[in-house]
Amino acid sequence: MNLNKDLFSLSTINIQYFLIKIIITRYLYLSIDGKLTLLKKWMNHFNNFKEIINSKDPEVKTPLFYSCYFNFKNILMYLLIKGADPFLISKSDLMYIISVHKEEILNQCKSINLKKTDSQKGQLINADKHFKQVQLRFSQFQAILSELYQQFLDQNLQYFRSINVTIDYFQRNPIHYGSLSKYTKCFQYIKSLAKFDFKFQGWDLFNNIIMEVQLLIQTGYKNINPRQYKHYHECNFLNQQLLEQKLQILFIILRNYKRKLLINRITMVNDKLNIIQRHICIKHHFLKTLQLLNLCYYWEQILKQKKRKNQDTFRIQIK
Repeated sequence: MNLNKDLFSLSTINIQYFLIKIIITRYLYLSIDGKLTLLKKWMNHFNNFKEIINSKDPEVKTPLFYSCYFNFKNILMYLLIKGADPFLISKSDLMYIISVHKEEILNQCKSINLKKTDSQKGQLINADKHFKQVQLRFSQFQAILSELYQQFLDQNLQYFRSINVTIDYFQRNPIHYGSLSKYTKCFQYIKSLAKFDFKFQGWDLFNNIIMEVQLLIQTGYKNINPRQYKHYHECNFLNQQLLEQKLQILFIILRNYKRKLLINRITMVNDKLNIIQRHICIKHHFLKTLQLLNLCYYWEQILKQKKRKNQDTFRIQIK
């Protein structure tokens, strides 16, 4: 087909359809390589060129629209330079363009990785000029958490102390019922009683933080990169050494407490029937429990003898 002859035979009214046909059928294949000489030569023959390039077809599409749709960048730039109006589109076309750009932005966001942080040290994995500010803010946050954690341990230590000396209507403590139920390891039974219906006082302070982290995990795929977050069980906002130190202090207090209080007060308490744990063990032939109680009493006597011996030695030295 002779394009020059066909082009000049068309009227000015129908020239936009021919231009669209040129773009769709790729007659101007050379224009993709940046050669717009042929198109420029044709368009110079018309005085109403701006009206032609801004005209619409029956689907309300302009040549500029088809240039965008088929990704003809050179033709697109040529039309814009010649005065093509990019805003002459229908509402549906505008929504289509918006959706296309939205998909492009979402695809770009998938390739973007936000900076990860080390939750133990408060450092950015990719350190930058804000490193000192980040470390300072994390130190303040860690100090608050450390204080709250210490309050949490202190409150539960008080609860542990109170539950082990609790007596019921029959003046019986947990050790009595540990003997009655033939539970041979009485001190482990007390630990089980402490865990039963254990009230985590002060837990709300930590629960808020945990819920915030969990919320970020659940909604991470929508607005952030979820790979930068860990599950809160894997995070350690308190320094591991500080955490172990506080727990070790708590265990030392509990061991001293059990040695002094459980042996001296709990194992020797009589109920309303004037029955102690040893009576129950002997009556029901709970030999292992009796051995455990006797062992506690035996260690108590050793501690007393050792204390007396030290006192006597001290007196002799004074004399």
